[in-house]
Amino acid sequence: MNTVEVKLGYFFWYSVIAISILSLINNLYHYIF
Repeated sequence: MNTVEVKLGYFFWYSVIAISILSLINNLYHYIF
């Protein structure tokens, strides 16, 4: 396995999870306030 591809894969999934969490927090913020 290529280490560069592995790092890109981890970065991709971490970015997807971060975006989903930020959108969830944004929705909760607008729902509460």
